[in-house]
Amino acid sequence: MIYEIGTQRPTPEQRRTVLEIADDSFLAPLPEDFGPLPCGSKWKRDDATGIALRLRCCEPHTDTWLGVGKMPSRYAAVFWVVDLPRGGELFLQVGTRAERMMENDFVVFKDSVMHSVVSERTWWGCSYQLRFKK
Repeated sequence: MIYEIGTQRPTPEQRRTVLEIADDSFLAPLPEDFGPLPCGSKWKRDDATGIALRLRCCEPHTDTWLGVGKMPSRYAAVFWVVDLPRGGELFLQVGTRAERMMENDFVVFKDSVMHSVVSERTWWGCSYQLRFKK
């Protein structure tokens, strides 16, 4: 389930941070002062869950709550493409829905639903889990 799709440019510092620390381990933590995320007004990021990514493809998987404290009754994830080489294409599949993404695009989605990424070229991005604001 995809909740929101949009485009937001990262700040030069955010872009530099992702390019410097991203890898394919899913364990490259982003600093808590990473800056604003494109996650809409309905969501608040869990600072402890931010990771920087450098990948081509990501196999289908589901995620469980990784944040601090008790698992919220409603949570999601934001996936943000910070750098994609010119001419590159990236597709995010969430359940039965696939979205073509470009540099600076983001998607807020339910990460407990099977999802994957397919791309012909290496891209850089980041992901956070989000809590629903009551």
